[in-house]
Amino acid sequence: MTLETLASLVGIADGFTDAFGQRVDTPLEARRGMLEALGFPAGNPEEIARSLEAVEAVRARLAPPLLAAEARRSLRVKLRTNETSGTVAWRLVDEHDRAREGRAALMPTAEGVGFDLPPLTPGYHRLTVSFGEAKADSWVVAAPQRCWRPRAYAEDGARDWGLATQLYGLRSPTNLGIGTYADAGRAARDAGLRGASFLGLSPAHALFPSDRTKISPYSPSSRLFLETLYIEPGALPGFAGSRAAEVLESHRARIEALRDTALVDHAGVWEVLSPVLEAYWEASEARRGADAAFSAFREEGGENLASHAIFDALSEHFRNQGAHWLGDWPEEYRRAGTEAVRAFAAENADRVGYHVFLQYLADSQLKASSEIALETGMRLGLYRDLAVGADRGGSEIWSHPERFANGVSIGAPPDLLAPKGQDWGLPAFDPLEMERDGLKAFRALVKANMRHAGAIRIDHAFQLARLFLIPLGKSAREGAYVAMPFEPMLAVLRLESHRAKCLVIAEDLGTAPEGFSDALMASGILSYRILAFERQEGGAFKAPDAYPKDALTAITTHDLPTFVGWWRGVDTDTRQSLGLYDSERAEAERHERVSERWRLSEALASQQLLPSAEPPEHAPFEAAARYLARAPSILTAVQYEDVVGELSQANVPGSTEGYPNWRRKLDRDLSDIAAPGGPLAKLAAALSAEARGPRSGAARLSSAPPRATYRLQFHEGFTFADAEKIVPYLAKLGVSHVYASPLQRARPGSTHGYDIVDHSQINPEIGGEEGFRSFTDAMHAHGLKLLLDIVPNHMGVGGADNPWWLSVLEWGGLSPQANAYDIDWERLGANGKLVIPFLGERYGEALEKGTLELKFDEPAGAFSVWHYEHQFPICPLHYPTILNRALAALGEIGDDMSAEVLKISEQLRAMGEETHPERRRTMPEAAEALKRDLAAAVRASPQIAAAIDRALHLLNGNRDYPDSFGPLHRLLEQQSYRLAHWRIASSDINYRRFFDVNSLAGLRVELSDVFQKSHDLLFRLIREGRIDGLRIDHIDGLADPLGYARALQAAVGPGFYIVVEKILEPGEKLRDWPVAGTTGYDVLNQLDGILVDQGLKPRIEKFYQWATEVDEPYGFQFRAAKAEILEISFASELEVMTGDLKQIADADRRTRDFSTNAIRRALIEIVARFPVYRSYLPGDLDESEIEDEDVELIEGAVRKAKRWSALPDRSVHDFAADALLGRIEVGGAGQPDPSVVLRYRRRFQQLTGPVMAKSLEDTLFYRFVELLALNEVGGDPGEYGIDAEHFHALQAARARDWPNAMITTATHDTKRGEDARSRQLALSELPEDWARAWDTWRRASTPHISAVEGEPAPDANDQWMFLQAILGAWPLELLEGDDEAGIEEFRKRLDAYAEKALRESKRRSSWVNVDEAYEGAVHALFAELVRPGSDCLARLRPFAKRLAYLGMLTGLGRTVLKCTLPGIPDTYQGTEFWDFSFVDPDNRRPVDYEARTQALEEGRAPADLMASWADGRVKQATLARLLADRAARPAFYADADYRPLTAEGERAQHVIAFTRSAATTGEDDLIVAVPRLVARLTPEAWDGKAFAGTTLAVPQGSRWTDVIGGETVEAGEGRLDLGRHFASLPYLVLRRAA
Repeated sequence: MTLETLASLVGIADGFTDAFGQRVDTPLEARRGMLEALGFPAGNPEEIARSLEAVEAVRARLAPPLLAAEARRSLRVKLRTNETSGTVAWRLVDEHDRAREGRAALMPTAEGVGFDLPPLTPGYHRLTVSFGEAKADSWVVAAPQRCWRPRAYAEDGARDWGLATQLYGLRSPTNLGIGTYADAGRAARDAGLRGASFLGLSPAHALFPSDRTKISPYSPSSRLFLETLYIEPGALPGFAGSRAAEVLESHRARIEALRDTALVDHAGVWEVLSPVLEAYWEASEARRGADAAFSAFREEGGENLASHAIFDALSEHFRNQGAHWLGDWPEEYRRAGTEAVRAFAAENADRVGYHVFLQYLADSQLKASSEIALETGMRLGLYRDLAVGADRGGSEIWSHPERFANGVSIGAPPDLLAPKGQDWGLPAFDPLEMERDGLKAFRALVKANMRHAGAIRIDHAFQLARLFLIPLGKSAREGAYVAMPFEPMLAVLRLESHRAKCLVIAEDLGTAPEGFSDALMASGILSYRILAFERQEGGAFKAPDAYPKDALTAITTHDLPTFVGWWRGVDTDTRQSLGLYDSERAEAERHERVSERWRLSEALASQQLLPSAEPPEHAPFEAAARYLARAPSILTAVQYEDVVGELSQANVPGSTEGYPNWRRKLDRDLSDIAAPGGPLAKLAAALSAEARGPRSGAARLSSAPPRATYRLQFHEGFTFADAEKIVPYLAKLGVSHVYASPLQRARPGSTHGYDIVDHSQINPEIGGEEGFRSFTDAMHAHGLKLLLDIVPNHMGVGGADNPWWLSVLEWGGLSPQANAYDIDWERLGANGKLVIPFLGERYGEALEKGTLELKFDEPAGAFSVWHYEHQFPICPLHYPTILNRALAALGEIGDDMSAEVLKISEQLRAMGEETHPERRRTMPEAAEALKRDLAAAVRASPQIAAAIDRALHLLNGNRDYPDSFGPLHRLLEQQSYRLAHWRIASSDINYRRFFDVNSLAGLRVELSDVFQKSHDLLFRLIREGRIDGLRIDHIDGLADPLGYARALQAAVGPGFYIVVEKILEPGEKLRDWPVAGTTGYDVLNQLDGILVDQGLKPRIEKFYQWATEVDEPYGFQFRAAKAEILEISFASELEVMTGDLKQIADADRRTRDFSTNAIRRALIEIVARFPVYRSYLPGDLDESEIEDEDVELIEGAVRKAKRWSALPDRSVHDFAADALLGRIEVGGAGQPDPSVVLRYRRRFQQLTGPVMAKSLEDTLFYRFVELLALNEVGGDPGEYGIDAEHFHALQAARARDWPNAMITTATHDTKRGEDARSRQLALSELPEDWARAWDTWRRASTPHISAVEGEPAPDANDQWMFLQAILGAWPLELLEGDDEAGIEEFRKRLDAYAEKALRESKRRSSWVNVDEAYEGAVHALFAELVRPGSDCLARLRPFAKRLAYLGMLTGLGRTVLKCTLPGIPDTYQGTEFWDFSFVDPDNRRPVDYEARTQALEEGRAPADLMASWADGRVKQATLARLLADRAARPAFYADADYRPLTAEGERAQHVIAFTRSAATTGEDDLIVAVPRLVARLTPEAWDGKAFAGTTLAVPQGSRWTDVIGGETVEAGEGRLDLGRHFASLPYLVLRRAA
């Protein structure tokens, strides 16, 4: 055996290609030295032979020691054997110790022989292979094909930007003179709110607490753990007032000095911080063993964490004895795990625990910063840096020296920049040990550094394929490249990337090994591209479009000069002063830098980023940043040093003394950098202008968003012609888009349009396509556009109007539309039929009563059974049953027509006997032709028509003879459907419905043909320019909401304006979909929430419980309602989902014992605890594609369900979650069918939303009525409002993430008018007045309360609801006195509201079981109390007037906020005047547009209309003025940010104020201020005096224009007094003029 063979087997390269493309050979002696350094003696043939044997024991076994596999695909395993046939036995054990075994035939491969393993789930698997007498163990890393990346990058084309920082260099008033993890959170918040996607941190690896001279983050003690010097004591829990805080305060003077220095004093900071942390540990719960989180962290950290803590404790111990580094320690302590080390750890357990505690604190603070970053809206959050190696004297190598090749150092070969090469002094992983232990060290390293990170940068990424190693004590000329297990290491990155949801970036600067870049790209790892290195031939800078997509671009890095430093040549001067350059080289570089500046200026000028190619005097940083931002690359990063224009770089490679590497601080605090108009704001504006950030990719609109919308409800009483008449009014009001209810053909008489029966037509009842074209022409003539509401989730079924539905009934699975509806043909009990519950009575009764009548449609030549308005077609294959009876009635085949009918009958009979699938699929088309023939025959022959009538008469039976209905029953039994009573729908139905509405059947728009057919008309009208935006109804009902949004954008976009009707529960964020946002229910509830007096909640709550005796907490009632609705209204859906999960359980012997009852109960409990409408799990079983939010949702719901479960065995809940999350093995023998698992997932996700909606909005909102205003669509009464800080945070996030989403305050679905809610919200401020009103009501109502089944009717809870409803809806004309007609009309509306409210609540009455007695008692009560001359009304009237006045103030404030907050304001039809509607249909009453038009034409100023506020004109005028400002400045409102503006003074807490700015100069800024919670502050006439002395700070000397009144406002002293500015109107809107 030769030396070359050994070196090759070890992986030592015999040469390499240098940076200039030249081959450089590695001498044989250098390879021998490398072998010796790696632990393989090679001095003579005997040593070589022994070394070769040792290497072959790892690398020349039956199977390779390390294998990389693509998860969920089979793996071909190559074997080392001379055999060409035979059987291989294999055994796989996964991370959970689950084993699989099998046998496979040996087969030839491209490189020998091998065998195939079945698909593997993602993870690390231990493989044992046996073939004959040979046996081998291998590690298999099964990973997704590509690293994780957010869907916005992978599929939507988003391009983001972020900041990179040297963590230690951050300045803030709270740190100790070094940047902290808390500072990282502050920086992330600042950057995130301005559109950044990530904050890149310098390596946060653990350094040496006992030696603070070792400060390089790239030469740490351990890369597995965190640097504790970055802990910020003031941010620790319970720190304020503690002994540790006292210790910190005692160092105040030293701290100030440490903060003031330009350079970080690591040792000085530690001298202050260390005793503070010691004191904090001394008093901690963790030290006493009472901190569960600390204990969990310690357990999770395991052996590695313990070793690191022991190392730090030993370092302290020996440093105190004068041993400053590991080499000075006694031999028995120089590695972990020795007897001496274990004894030391036991004797110093408290000290070891302290160092574990420091890691816990560091981890907790890093985690908090990561959470802040993500909560602020960053797509990635923190971006961590993984160094190439660790100090050989640190804890990482000390803990596991066997994993490292300690006889070598990592470095770089000689090149032009470093003629002697580079020796970084860091030991490398031992490549053979990596193969032996399955990459254990690398796995731990990657996992540790992806913790709390959304992205990770692999320093010197070539380490994945090879490392240039230098034997200790040798020069770089004696080094060599050594191969690493490249593919398995890539697989680890891919796997851990998905597990941590962490993007991977490779620092691949330099000359890459052959195939390296292609492999990275194939693995989805981003390249790292630096501006200075990206050149064309001749030295010109690459154009932006020449950069790759899969890359991060940056102007510079920590090892390179800052941009300003490069422009001025500071780096050259620095290198010369340090002796790294001689004068000749320095001068040459200065000369070349002149050319470089010209080249860069030329490149920038070519992109019109500079006016000319001549280099400007000052460094064109913004131009350079925008240049890189134009690249297609996914990410671009900007260093903080460049943001603030620093001259000096963080680190000068090659320097050790004379330059403060890793010590420089930024020149200003984070708050100054992030100040309005500051450097961060300017950078953010520049990069946003280049389509970087949250609004990039599919989220970027292709045209300007709407300015404002106006919702119109179309129906036969309000048609296109009616709408055309008000177009001039809408244009003058100031809206840009009419927002139309669905326009496609709906069920006849539909008042809402959501029951579409034909997608191919515009509804003829509202004018058809001709009317639509006339309407849109009129809109275009007035500059208006159309936003259309579409309904992809469901269609109207039943009746006789839906051709698709009728086709499915007629032909079942053979129908061309069979896949259009979500039908479960295999549903147990359905017997392969579609169950249609449209009968008004039980099937047998309907049949024998004769309400099921078989009829012949002569024009169509078709037979159908009719039940009132419902048509049930008979399949033509069963026509012979009828036709043969008719022919028999003729007596003979006596003419051509009778022969033709016979022929038709025979053809249909033959078709019915056909079994060939292809021919069966053509039957519907062929049968249509035969139906036409039949129609012609009947028209031509009165005799045949009469014969058919006689046949039908016989088939329809005789009510006096029940047996006569047998033939019709048998005919119906032959059909593809089963007729059923409507009451059985909840338990037996087998098609997906919209909620629990039988007449709305779910569509399968996830299927491309269904999607296309249901959208063809829309797409045509969009292409014609008649539809300019879409609103997606009930997107949560779809199987794949994200997929649908993408398909829609692909068809009409990209960048088409689309909003989705999506209910966001508190704390829930809209997913990253290619839409402009939601329709605005979230903001509706935020606007209402800020107007609730949260401080008085305990009194309101106590009062409600006392008055109604309802003492069950809201949460308990909510869960009970969900369980009730699920078990009653959605029993059928629950059963099929239970059946799916039971089928999954039965497929595996480990889960088959879960009973059906246990599964059903577990699912009920989980759904009842599900906190939002739905999850968004993907449509495949790759768990790596599951988003963290969904994991948290499902695991959280399961955890809560288990805690309160009635089941003895609660592991069934975990099983339900595992099946949902794809954590079970599928597809193999004894494993579930993956299609069933996916079906279960889909059904679960499509069920939780309807259950939530029906139980909350349509049930609990009429049961739990503590404060009725909070019971609104998208609301959560349990929240009881929001505080100002939360409100402002939500709006800032909205400005950043969804600036073009809609803002609504009333819709066709809201539970009450917006101004009715305003009045009811005021109740939260007036508990005593409310109590007196309740007393008045109770005294008046008590004599009129009935008893129904021994219970009062209505009961106190219903009366509490009705009183609030009356106070909210009290007509303005009845505030001053009685009006008989007005009261009569109001009582009718109230009766209708009460009927709906009672039935929705399902307490005493319901839609299914109407309690006429209880409802009658309510109507009787209203008849007594709501009538002319009513003493009750008279006594309530003063309070109603007070609420109406307060509601007016609130309504005006809400209008102002709606028009000025980030988003698109929507006005529901008619609500530009006051809106005191009840729930639908009350809110769909005709609108008096004549009065509104006349009021708008008058054009009076809002201030002049306050005295006559009751007529509504002041609200309309306010809206019109604000919409006019939006029309004048559409770009401002679309792009402006949002910043809270804190009022000062006595009434500060009663003001909501903010600024919006779209420029860095402050020019054109908007200030908005609105009073809130004024019930106890204002008299009957508004004058604003209560706010005198309450002020807003503005720039001194600034000048503003009142947007509403037009006056100029001077702010000479930098203060605006709200008492003055609220004097005439209860709001302030100013635009900055100077």
